[in-house]
Amino acid sequence: MQLRKLAALNARRKEIADLYTESLRDVGWIQLPPGDTPDSKSSWHIYCIQTEYRDQLMESLQEKGISTGVHYRPIHMYKCYGEQSSLPRAERAFRRIISLPMHPGLLNSDVEQIVDSIRAFSPFRSVRPEKRVVVPALAR
Repeated sequence: MQLRKLAALNARRKEIADLYTESLRDVGWIQLPPGDTPDSKSSWHIYCIQTEYRDQLMESLQEKGISTGVHYRPIHMYKCYGEQSSLPRAERAFRRIISLPMHPGLLNSDVEQIVDSIRAFSPFRSVRPEKRVVVPALAR
């Protein structure tokens, strides 16, 4: 039963989270998740970073065979709740979040490959300037 293994599985996810945090701490365009505190311990079932370059980073990682995810869509964005007010902070956070691979079966070498792929990604090269459309003036 998995329940008997819960402490070991959580400990392994904590090790992986610590590897991610230590390895990505100095990447300036990524915001890391808050760590554990004496009053709050995460199970680290998700390791969610934030970046303005979420979509480009996800695409780059996917090209290298690394699957990522986007979790926790703001509840007001689900159609089943009907027409809701805009929540700009929640919407902005949603556009920035990306969940990195996280499961107890990840090897340290897997985490290193993921980290190396993130570090190799350059958001400043991947941002494509918007295409300008020139519309000729209407003739009178």
